[in-house]
Amino acid sequence: ADKYRIEHNARLKKRDGNALVVVDEATAFEEAAVRRRLGRMGISGLEAFQHAEKHMKPRKGNVDLRELYKIYLVERSQVKGRYKVDFNRVVEVLVGGFGKKPINEIEPDDIRKCFDKMPWKSSTRNPREQKVKTLWKWAYEKGYTTKLIHKTYEKVSLDHTGVRAHSPYVVQGLLNCAVKHKLWDMVFSLALTSFVGFRREETARFDWDHIRWGENAVWLPRELVKGRTKIRSAEITPNLRKWLLLAKANHLKLPVKVSKLDSQWKELKQFYLVENPNFDYEQNTNRHSFCGYALAIGKSVDEVA
Repeated sequence: ADKYRIEHNARLKKRDGNALVVVDEATAFEEAAVRRRLGRMGISGLEAFQHAEKHMKPRKGNVDLRELYKIYLVERSQVKGRYKVDFNRVVEVLVGGFGKKPINEIEPDDIRKCFDKMPWKSSTRNPREQKVKTLWKWAYEKGYTTKLIHKTYEKVSLDHTGVRAHSPYVVQGLLNCAVKHKLWDMVFSLALTSFVGFRREETARFDWDHIRWGENAVWLPRELVKGRTKIRSAEITPNLRKWLLLAKANHLKLPVKVSKLDSQWKELKQFYLVENPNFDYEQNTNRHSFCGYALAIGKSVDEVA
């Protein structure tokens, strides 16, 4: 205990020593003079700092948003895939509102007004606002802006009241409709989402080798799963087996493209609405349906996730 106390105190002393700023006599005199001048004007040191921070120019010029984003993508090569596609869309929305306006002149309310014009639900808007905060944090740290938008901008709260689930009859109807119109990519993807809960973008990463027929399991390696934290695997239920075999029998080639899945999903909704005009789809309802039923039959949240 004594040894730990001595070492701990030594670390604290070293930290405090490193934190000290050496100020020579001339600098101290100048600072004292500045404080007296501010005092006569009724301005505190904090107020003076806040005013300077608000009006000072960025170290690396005053680029517009499109220029900034190009630089960001060059320096952040890990931004790619669907994340990058969505990031591109967010930037285009803001550029449409700001044009060539320097980013240091953009305020949080300006960004909020741009987003208010978009028909995005909170589940879509919230992560897109986070991308804006990420971009501005990087820009601030790199000296492209002096605005603390990454700290002052408030994202919309997520609204969980609109979560809904399909009835089993709707799931069956959607799959039958996809078969009728030979949308085999969608049959494969929708079956995996509806019966074992894979996300659409995850279903686009499957190869037939990931379907373990003999082991009665489907699996994705960690590097292909959202978040890349663990392998995702699930039992092949009888319903799922039926639809996967049907897609395979019709010569579906894997992996499929996310862009093709997105276009086929739009086609499927249009075909299904012709016979079911009251069909009302909310974003992520297909996966929420699986989650809701899985929890209802007693599976744990960890199992479902």
